[in-house]
Amino acid sequence: MRGSSPRVGDVSPSGYRLWSFVRELWPYVRSYRTVAEALPWMTALRFRHLPVIDEGNRVIGVLTPLSALKVVDRHKIESAKALFRIRAHEVMQGVPTLDAHEDVLIGSVHVLLHPSLYGAVNDQSGRPLFFLTYRELLQVLMQIRWVRRVLEEEPAWRAARDLPTVPIDVTVGGAVELVTVYGPIALQRTELVITPSSLLDSILLPGRLGEFVNETGRVLEELVSIRGCGFIKPESVWGDSSLAEVVRPMMDGAEVVRVRGQGVVDARSLARTIIDVLVDEAAGEKLTRPTSAK
Repeated sequence: MRGSSPRVGDVSPSGYRLWSFVRELWPYVRSYRTVAEALPWMTALRFRHLPVIDEGNRVIGVLTPLSALKVVDRHKIESAKALFRIRAHEVMQGVPTLDAHEDVLIGSVHVLLHPSLYGAVNDQSGRPLFFLTYRELLQVLMQIRWVRRVLEEEPAWRAARDLPTVPIDVTVGGAVELVTVYGPIALQRTELVITPSSLLDSILLPGRLGEFVNETGRVLEELVSIRGCGFIKPESVWGDSSLAEVVRPMMDGAEVVRVRGQGVVDARSLARTIIDVLVDEAAGEKLTRPTSAK
């Protein structure tokens, strides 16, 4: 991709169909359920994204830790009450819908280009077959031989970026405000990163939800550094590592990966880089059609 935004048609098809990679539908939340009802799934049970299903059992969006944090950021001192009042469909993020017979790579690029980085795969009648998560999308890409080869040839630093930094004495409320705008943020003079999931855990784990409900203002003014789970130390790879070496830990659930001496890779920067790499390969006509996905 050079000089213009990438399009799905800029990428070569893989030769495989999405139905070949069908997985069971994730635990989901009904559109009329409140955000608070979804919190135990996202925190205690570690389902960091929940498909939102309408009355017709169609996937209409996704609820993520960022969805809950946006409620906290928007309502501040009243956010605890808002979590028990606001419905999933009010704060969900829309997702693209894909046909099960669509080419795997083309469908994956649809998802990579979408802000949510998730997708719903439907059958011919429009009913959801499965929910394509970002983690599963990476697993699918790594099963396509020539895509895996390309990612193994590309340097990891291509996807690395500098995260916005905050002082060590950042408050919970301050971190929420920044994370909802910028995504992951780094603590100054440390290797620690505050992610949407770690921040959500620090204030809304089931054991802490009562504290947040009863003392919302105090919790928001507390320092992130004194609350457990508020930040993580990302897994790191060497500066001369390949892009595939970044993909692998993110396939296993890592939100960010540090490339030593280069910066940090998050989901969005990795998605953009994968698209750029695939577009460059297609434009250069260097690829041959694979004969096996393994």
